[in-house]
Amino acid sequence: MIRRTLPLLDRELARAIAIPTALAAVLFTAIFALFHLSRIADVTLDVVISFSDFARLMATLVPHFLSLTFPLAFVFGVFVAYGDLRASGEWVALRTIGVSLHRAIRPALVLGAVVLAVGLALSNFAEPGGKHRLKELIRRVAVDVLPTQVRTKVFQTLTNGVILYVGDRTASGELKDVVLIDQRNVDDARTIFAATGRIARLEAEAGGGYAGMTIIL
Repeated sequence: MIRRTLPLLDRELARAIAIPTALAAVLFTAIFALFHLSRIADVTLDVVISFSDFARLMATLVPHFLSLTFPLAFVFGVFVAYGDLRASGEWVALRTIGVSLHRAIRPALVLGAVVLAVGLALSNFAEPGGKHRLKELIRRVAVDVLPTQVRTKVFQTLTNGVILYVGDRTASGELKDVVLIDQRNVDDARTIFAATGRIARLEAEAGGGYAGMTIIL
């Protein structure tokens, strides 16, 4: 009779661990995402982006979040599952019918191996790819949106050490009365004046994608 109950025991214990693990993973990932919102806001500062672009920015960070939150969520799920067994008296019942400690924790060990494999896969494969896609998406958003967000008659910081002043901007995106201050190299700071200019996208030489943006004066 005990042999017939063992597969059922595995399923019930696995379910008791998996449900709180999944809920905790969602909750922990959401918390990590909220903490990273400030970093994304810094990246997109002074740039109005669409909801779809913002959602893609967050989605590219999910592998990084999960590589951190999934193991934590699994530990939480194990504590909840076996804590509930002990609190409800089911642990005493299992020991009474001859279920050993090693037998009872076997589902947790199996699920732990799965979580370890998923974590390694996320860290070694999904996370690097997600970071690459994040950089690519940030470049694309900056290049596509920035020309429409350049303010006139005000000094505007584009990136660290690069300040742009535009006297006027035409409907086609052409900039007029341009002042570009480049302070990225403190020993070789430059101030460039131009009657006209425009912001253009740089294409990557190999593999496609966006290499960045440039201001043509």
